[in-house]
Order: sequence, then C-alpha cells, then structure tokens
Amino acid sequence: MERLDPATAIAVVTAMVAVAAAAAAIWQAVSAKRQAGHARRQADAADKAAAVAVSTLELQSKQDRGAEARLLRSQSSQISAWWGQSDRGEGWGVHLRNGSEAPVFQVHATVLGPDDRAEIIQTHVPVLPPGSDPLFRVLETEVETGDFAASRSARRVRITFTDEAGERWMRDQHGRLRHFEAGLVVVATDAPRASGLEQFTDEFQAAYGVTLTFEVIRTSISDELGPLFGVGDGDGNVDALIGAHDWIGGLAHHGLIEPTVLSREHREAFRPWTLDALTHDGALYGIPTTLDTTALIRNVDLAPETPRTMEDLIGTGNDLVYRRRVSEILAVRVTEEGDPFQIWPLFASAGGALFGRAGGSWDPRRIDLDTPASIAAFERLRSLGEQGSRLLRTSMDRTEALDLFASGRTAYLITTSDGLEYARRSGVRIAVSPVPPFAGGQPATAMSLVHGLFITREGRNQLLAHDLFSDYLTHRTVMSALSRIVVCPVALRDTAGQDADLEAYQRVCEQAVPMPSFRPMRHVWEIVGRAQADVIRGAAAEGAARAAAKELALAVRTEGEQA
Repeated sequence: MERLDPATAIAVVTAMVAVAAAAAAIWQAVSAKRQAGHARRQADAADKAAAVAVSTLELQSKQDRGAEARLLRSQSSQISAWWGQSDRGEGWGVHLRNGSEAPVFQVHATVLGPDDRAEIIQTHVPVLPPGSDPLFRVLETEVETGDFAASRSARRVRITFTDEAGERWMRDQHGRLRHFEAGLVVVATDAPRASGLEQFTDEFQAAYGVTLTFEVIRTSISDELGPLFGVGDGDGNVDALIGAHDWIGGLAHHGLIEPTVLSREHREAFRPWTLDALTHDGALYGIPTTLDTTALIRNVDLAPETPRTMEDLIGTGNDLVYRRRVSEILAVRVTEEGDPFQIWPLFASAGGALFGRAGGSWDPRRIDLDTPASIAAFERLRSLGEQGSRLLRTSMDRTEALDLFASGRTAYLITTSDGLEYARRSGVRIAVSPVPPFAGGQPATAMSLVHGLFITREGRNQLLAHDLFSDYLTHRTVMSALSRIVVCPVALRDTAGQDADLEAYQRVCEQAVPMPSFRPMRHVWEIVGRAQADVIRGAAAEGAARAAAKELALAVRTEGEQA
C-alpha cells in the first residue's frame, strides 16, 4: 500500500475530523429538534389540559351559581299576594301567602290603581309565617269609595319582603320576582341629621338585608338638582332626600320626588299635623322625621319668671341692663337680609299675616302682607328696630345672638332649636317657653317646620325606599337617637324619654302653624325677610309692606303661569 505523504495524510485526517464534527452537529441538531418537538407537544398538552380545567371550573362555577340562585329563590318563589274578597265575607283586601317552610319578614303590600302606577293604599306585616292558607288583610274600609269601589276587582298588588337569608325581594303586580342587590343612598343637607341616622346602618342591613349610605350636600332648592337625582334617565344615584317641608312644592314640580303611601299603623305612629305638613296637592310627599319652631329660651338665673307678655320681657330686660347684669335686653337673629322664621311670633302677635287661610290651609291667592293689620305689624317691628328701641337690629346674626345668650350678656333668646344645643354647651341654666305675645295683641303664633324624608322619583331603588323607610322611621329608638344628635323634637306620637327642653319645643310646635309649602316658598321668604329687615333699619312700614306684597303677588302669579 502506497504511503501517503505527510501533507496528504494531514488533509485526510482533517477531512475525517470535519466529517465527524459535521455528523455530530447534525446529530445534535436532530436531537434538539426532537426535544423541541417533544416540548411543544408537552406545552400543547398542558394548554389543552389548562383549557379543559378552565372550562370545567367555569362550568362548575356556573352550576354553583345556578344552584345558589335556585336556593336563593326557593323561598321567595313561594311568596305571593293578590287583591280579592275575603272567603269569610269581610270585604275586599289583600291576600298574603307564604308557601315556604320558614317565615318571611317586613312584608309591604301596596295596592295599585288601574294604571298600575297610582299607589292607593299599603299594608305592612312584620312577620308572615308559613302556611297553606293565605293571611287576609281587609283594606276596603281604609280607602274612599266612588272610583275605588267601582273598579275594586281590577286592583293588583305589589309586595316586597325579606327572606330567611336576609335577602330583599319584590314580586311586582304582574307576578314577576326581583331580587334587590343594591343598597339605598340618602342625601341630607346637614351633617347632624345624616350622622344621626348613619349610626343605624348595620342594624338597617340586619333588619332588611339592604345597605344604607348617607351623603351630605350643601345645597338648596334653588340649585339645579336634576343631575344629582338622575332626572330624565330613570337611573338616579339618590333614593331619598332629607329636607324641610317647604321644599316640597318646588321638588314635586320639578319631578324630583314622588308621593308615598303609608300603611295605617305607620300613619298612626306620627302626629297627624306632621303628615298634613308633608301633604301637597292632596298627596303625601314624605315621611316625617324631626320638628322645629321658634321659642323663647330664658336664663333662669337672670330671669327666674316666665314673661307673660313681651312688655314683661322688655321690662325685666331693661332692669337687668340698668343694673349692668346684661348688655342686651333680647337676642334674636335678624340678619341683613332678614330671617322671618325667627321673628315670626313677634310679627304675628303684632297682627301680621302672610297668606290667607281657607279650611285650615294656606291660600296663596290671598296675600295678607299689606293688610292694615300687617302694616301695623311692620310698624311695630320698626318701633323695636334701629330707629326705635333697638331691641331688634339687622347686624345681629345667628353667631352673635347665640353668643350673647351663652355668655350671659342677655337673659332672653328667641331661637329655633339649634340655639338650644348652643345654650346647653355654655352651661347656662335655661328654661324653654313659647314666645310671649304683645299685651293686647294677637297670640305670638310661631311657624313650625317638619323635616321629612322624601323619596326620589327616579332613584334606582325607590321602591325599597318607600317600604323600608316608612317602617324604619317609626322605630322610637331610631327617632330618639336622631332627636338627641340633632337636638330637635321628633314627629312620632310616642316621645317617651325625650328631655324636658325638647318636650317644651314639641308643645310650641303643636301650637304653631306649619309653613306653607308652595312651589315659590324660597322666593317668598326672601321677599318677606327683606321687607322686615328694611323696616327694622327704619324704612316706612306701609311702603315696605305694599312693595313686598306686590312682589309676592308677582312671584306667586309667575309660578302659577309656569306650572
């Protein structure tokens, strides 16, 4: 065999090494490819397994939710209500049946009119026990005859209730069942009233299965409240509003609130005149909460005796000023723009009037602000004002009036109940009594104010609000707590445990006249306040009275034309 020369041998070896290296590289590439393919197959298998697991989980979750929903509806589906005659000849009313094996709670059955919208009457059952036979509530005698009697067989019933799991439900007048998941949102225009009720949110949820949220806003009826209340879109963010009853006319006109119907037992829980104050155009527009009026608070260490007349009060006050025990005879907020609610007892005792009254109701078509008696009342305010005895002055606002009394610089304070809280904090020993009349004058009749909870027309859950608040606000524990925090008497008949000072304010409220609640009332009070402030500054009484009456007539007429 021929021997290769060294160079050729080296070339051959190099080629063989290269071939071997190439073969190894090819083998490694093939192995890597096989491994990658295996990894991909494993990844695909894992993806498929994950997809199957997710699908299985979703299916299981869906089945669980379905089972939960079926379980949730298992009791509620057996609750029903209908309108009809009693099997025992008791008349017409509502049949309520609980076909489940456990009781349901806080049942509110509302009888609707032929159009399925007008609420005619409501009945409330705290606990509806299970049973094969329905519970019957006679309601025919609680409504007027006439149209109601003529169409009694066409009535339908909407019912709301809380099941044994604490969930709230409604079966509407067509038999459809709805579960309420959302809570209620209440707007208050002052923090104390919100905090007074807010402390019961846990109890409210435990009792009704519904959450409760309070919001405080700084606003008035003259503001644009449409966006807040969701006007026009049927999806408002607010279910109820706490406000003064003289707001009702404006709020109802703009479609922000709607009438509410109370069951007989709930109506009977409130003082009748408070319900009358919240009634507008024949419909009840709210649930009463607290009351207020103007009364006299007296420092009993400076003035031990209750004055029988304003002249007695002024005499005692003058004597205290003369002896340098006090610097002011009387403190009452007037302000630069006037505050007619505060000084109304003085104006009324002097003969002043705002509107005429017919059958116990205000008549805005009869303006009495410029009658001879009212002009004489304006003249009396002028004589007590800055060009007269200076008993009244427009520079005295709320802060100054309350500070004068709390610091002992006057023995007498004419004020609404917010002054009572201020006086108590000062440590002054006080007594509360009605504002005394002028000797030989008319009674010093104050105006009264009812704060109510109004149900919004387009709130998401106003049906819940109607039923639950009508029940909740009849609880004495709730209203007592509100009374203590706001320092104001409440609208319930039962005020057991209310302190003596608030009872005194309550008695003055009973003797007072509820403010009118016409649509332009905010403007009305502005007109009257300016006129009273003008005469207290020294303006001619007759000119101020006639100008105010003319402006008042224009405001009432304009509002009437726009209605």
